[in-house]
Amino acid sequence: MVYTHCRAQDLIDKNIKLQDDPTDEMVELARQLKDSSLMISQSVENTKKLLDSMVEDIEQSLASTGYADVRASKIYSESSKTSCFQWLLILAMSP
Repeated sequence: MVYTHCRAQDLIDKNIKLQDDPTDEMVELARQLKDSSLMISQSVENTKKLLDSMVEDIEQSLASTGYADVRASKIYSESSKTSCFQWLLILAMSP
């Protein structure tokens, strides 16, 4: 009877180990999944910050370009008026 009891206990211990090993593995896999998810989340957050910064830079660049375009148009307009005036003076002074 002692032998049967030892054998039964051995089987019980073996079954417990067979159940605990997959459980431990699942816990480890869940931990790894959580860690990976946190890293991905942080990466997405960093990418979002970078994109927001780029959008701000692009908006500032567009505003500067718009200002430069207006200024260039004004200078061109003034230079064409001056050029026109110079041609009129040349024609008026020519014999």
